[in-house]
Amino acid sequence: MNRRSLMERLESELHGALRHGDIFGVALCDVDGLKSVNDSAGHLAGNEVLIKVARVMRETVRAEDIVARFGGDEFVILLPRTGLLPAQALVGRISARLREESYHWAGQEHLVPGVSFGIAWFPEDGRTADALLAVADERMYLDKGRHRGSSDSAAEAD
Repeated sequence: MNRRSLMERLESELHGALRHGDIFGVALCDVDGLKSVNDSAGHLAGNEVLIKVARVMRETVRAEDIVARFGGDEFVILLPRTGLLPAQALVGRISARLREESYHWAGQEHLVPGVSFGIAWFPEDGRTADALLAVADERMYLDKGRHRGSSDSAAEAD
């Protein structure tokens, strides 16, 4: 699913949630380090990484969840009727599965780069698609910063 289709579904979910008093989550995912894959291995390898990330997400989410490419190396998962703990558990399962994935380049298998996630909930974090995506984006960058901090600490320990 592309960004336009996602935004239509998100608007529909917003209207339904308002009407029925439901909650839902929006998880924004960014593939960390995709630029370095593209720069070192080429865009075909980078595309393979994006395909693997999308496949893992689609295989891990529930049937009613929506996975969409948002742009570049970002994906959005729309999680109808989903609260904090189930959304965090889903993101954890996706992250764990992606740590086991690899892509082929230069005759070798390479691990798929890590991912960062940010999750926002309706109605607590916003009542519009743009507001929810902005909160999810902000939280995704916080997650990305934590990953960089742990990588920097690990590098300093070596």
